[in-house]
Amino acid sequence: MLKRIDAMVQIVLGATLLASLLPVGGRAFAAAQTLSNAMVFMLFLLYGLKLARADVLAGLRNMRLLAPLTLWVFGAMTLAGWAIWHAATPFLPPALAIGFLFLGTLPSTVQSATVYTSIAGGNVASSVVAAALLNIAGVFVSAPLFSALAGLSGGAVNPGAFGKVAALMLLPFVIGQAAQGFAGKWVREHKRPVSFLERGTIGLAVYVAFSGAVNEGIWHRVDARAWAG
Repeated sequence: MLKRIDAMVQIVLGATLLASLLPVGGRAFAAAQTLSNAMVFMLFLLYGLKLARADVLAGLRNMRLLAPLTLWVFGAMTLAGWAIWHAATPFLPPALAIGFLFLGTLPSTVQSATVYTSIAGGNVASSVVAAALLNIAGVFVSAPLFSALAGLSGGAVNPGAFGKVAALMLLPFVIGQAAQGFAGKWVREHKRPVSFLERGTIGLAVYVAFSGAVNEGIWHRVDARAWAG
């Protein structure tokens, strides 16, 4: 049965279960977050090393991908989140139901978008470019869009989020592109360690994020009826 389930899905489910049973907390939580950020930095450094510059430039110019993808993320997915929010309101606590709207306004994480594209045999270069651009756009679009649809005031842009995207994803990617002549060949020839890092990064990110939710009392704040819903 497990052989039919993609390894990436197994890692995500395993990380969620581990965080539920043994969440990291206290000072160790900060250390785990730092390690997760370091792995994201290394992951995008490796992407920069292995992806040809010509493919990256082609991805930047690929409006046939970027334009409909932007409409899908901030249009179709936002509408889907809005619809689920209203449909779930009678069955779920209000704070949980509106989470679907918030989820709908967010772009995918860059690392998950690129990892799943890689697993599927798709165009990783275009995925990296598109996901990075959408995350930058999300810094400016997601909060105001959520606030407008939820009828809330505020929704200001968070400059710290832009800095984090730039420092953890764009900077290492640019460094990798610049250093291709030194280490690009080695990275392309050693696909297995890169794949291990890709999946490990996602697993650790899920473990840290869900540990935070467990530490904040997710199992006590959401009752059995809401979980069933």
